[in-house]
Amino acid sequence: MRSISVLTAAVLATVVSPANAEKLKLRCESPLVPSASSTLYIDEVNGRITQIWDASGYEETSPATFKDGVWRWVGTIPVEGEPDIPIDRSLDRRTGEVFAAIQVGSERLLPTGAFCR
Repeated sequence: MRSISVLTAAVLATVVSPANAEKLKLRCESPLVPSASSTLYIDEVNGRITQIWDASGYEETSPATFKDGVWRWVGTIPVEGEPDIPIDRSLDRRTGEVFAAIQVGSERLLPTGAFCR
């Protein structure tokens, strides 16, 4: 009986423990703006998205939410000598299409032309 409880505990620790959970890595590219390529890391366990832009090496990590197949987060557009501009972003996991809106909190996000796969 003791061996069954030890085995059950080991299985549950493997299934439930997020400590070793790997982040989902996606490559994002835009046919309209080739310089806007980036790598997106989605931490599904902790609800965080990290985006690293190829051209500048700029990296940011933001809290994210997942609902109805869509990841949403607020990123920024860095502006030299000025405060960063916040931008609502979303990623439709079914299609890989990225949407954005400069007006944070807007319900209407527009396609950016980028796709993440």
